[in-house]
Amino acid sequence: MRFLMALAVLALCSSLGGCTRVQEAAMPVVDKINAAFPPSPEVKVAQERLSKLLADDAPAAEALQAQLEPRMALRALACSKDATVGRFDSVAAVRVLPLAAACFQEQDAELLKFYGVRTVGVLLAKPPLRPLAEAGPIAALPKGKLSHISSGVLARDAGVGVLRDGRGEGAVVEIPGGKLIAQLPGTAGASEVGMRLSPNGRVLVFNPSGQAPTFVEAESGSKIWSMSGNHGVRLLAWLPEVQGFALAGGDGEVLLADGSSGRFEVHPVSLKNSSYAAHLPGTPSRLLLGTARELVLVEHKRSPQGITATALKRYTIASGPGITSGQPVPMQAGRRVIYASMRDIGWLDLESGESGTWRSAPLFGIPFAKLDENRIMFHATDLQGMGLTPWALDITNGTVAPVDLGGPRGLIVDIGDRVGFLLRGNEAWFGDKASTGEAQPLDKPVAAFELELQLAKLQALLRESGEQGMAAGRPAAELSPWQSAPGMSGVPADAQVHMVGVYEGQGPSRPGVGPREPRNVRVVVRPSARPMVLVLSSYESVNWIVVNAGAQISAVLLSGYHPSAVAGIGAQPVLRIGSAYAYSAGSAEYENLRRAVTRYTGPREIRSFQGSYSGADFSVGGR
Repeated sequence: MRFLMALAVLALCSSLGGCTRVQEAAMPVVDKINAAFPPSPEVKVAQERLSKLLADDAPAAEALQAQLEPRMALRALACSKDATVGRFDSVAAVRVLPLAAACFQEQDAELLKFYGVRTVGVLLAKPPLRPLAEAGPIAALPKGKLSHISSGVLARDAGVGVLRDGRGEGAVVEIPGGKLIAQLPGTAGASEVGMRLSPNGRVLVFNPSGQAPTFVEAESGSKIWSMSGNHGVRLLAWLPEVQGFALAGGDGEVLLADGSSGRFEVHPVSLKNSSYAAHLPGTPSRLLLGTARELVLVEHKRSPQGITATALKRYTIASGPGITSGQPVPMQAGRRVIYASMRDIGWLDLESGESGTWRSAPLFGIPFAKLDENRIMFHATDLQGMGLTPWALDITNGTVAPVDLGGPRGLIVDIGDRVGFLLRGNEAWFGDKASTGEAQPLDKPVAAFELELQLAKLQALLRESGEQGMAAGRPAAELSPWQSAPGMSGVPADAQVHMVGVYEGQGPSRPGVGPREPRNVRVVVRPSARPMVLVLSSYESVNWIVVNAGAQISAVLLSGYHPSAVAGIGAQPVLRIGSAYAYSAGSAEYENLRRAVTRYTGPREIRSFQGSYSGADFSVGGR
């Protein structure tokens, strides 16, 4: 408060022609130093934003000033410890002292952290940005200024979502309907699973590639704060009931951020190297936090000293690989969580401590969507690897039933634990109501699909055996071919598979030609110690230009939603293996593509995968 009053006095005196030496002498030394070396413009903007948020809450505004004064005093004293500032020195005299600019920059970074955490805390305590409303049957979402809709994240308790295209542009929209709230430029490099929206829809956090989190105010689209250093690598969970949030720290620690005090602390009861968290509904605030197999249920409450954390129960997932990706999703009003366990669906009962796995692969895949508190929706694949048939899994009785969405077909986008399903294909659709068909035990269609796979492999083996036997002039029974698809008989068993995937090629279309004119993508293939199977996949039509720099290319597999062409491979035949495509490792599309490729390559090693939304140049192979 003293600092702000001093600045006000200086501003008034300046307008009147200058302050007297007596007036400046009345300023405390720390205020004099901060007036001579004021905080950066970024700090000023952060302070103004927070003050505006608290304008209608006088007690909160006074509490903020009480928190700020010791921080401003620390800033002044820390950066002037090697200098002498006299009681009667003027601000101008202090300004010419050789005080270290780097020290003030470090202190300003701490102030930005304080304002950032406090601002997030204030926003977390506000009501939903838009009321939570049922969406009903699936309906198309307008893409607005986005080139398309490739991913999205939705608020659990508000009618708000963030939609993105593959170029990193984003938009905050109302859900349902898709009416624009704010544009979100600058999210390029953020992974789909790394974007999180607060339950009330007011704060978005994302991790730019290789960087610490950035927090954004969803209503305006403006940046609140970008973390720096090793304060945290990614958000684990929001804790809106106590105005806080938890982060995975760079050293394996879990950090607890208090949005009321602006402080960061090491979480007192977390497990080392916690990577997964689920914020459970209800009061008091409960958080399931831990590693792939070990988790702890933590209750958070607010006290005069800050946020307190109490461990309620510990869990061990004894069987299967445990949690392998994403975050556990609360079900049945927080009594259970379910999660991705490799290609299957795992579950943990928080009341009994029991855990298990529904064996859903290879028929059903991830990600999944939460239909209601008792059912999830996932996609069934087929022998062509398209994976676009929706089914519902009832987690109480372990049955599945086909889902009728009324026509739209697309891939499920992971939106977290909000009820509803977001699909994307040539358009994007959202809904939270769907009719289902007759239910049957989960293992029945899974077993039937596995039988189909085995029969398809056997038929391929018999066809290849017959072709080889006829070519050699002897019965097929004398041959011992390995199990692979037709057209791969001449490929050495030790060949390595290298995969390249794009959504589309890079560069503008020619004038007067439609947007789906094939664009060129160049792939340089370097010499390797072992033969190579080259896999090229895309959504849009692509002209693949292969530059063979001396590699032994034994086969080229081409896959894509729209037809593509390959040049530069000489007499080597091209095998068209279907319409699966992928440009991001770990995505559902990647799993579909991998399955499609494996049907042709069998047990040969998939050595590499490279992907990009808009691809231009790739280089594969090399010793």
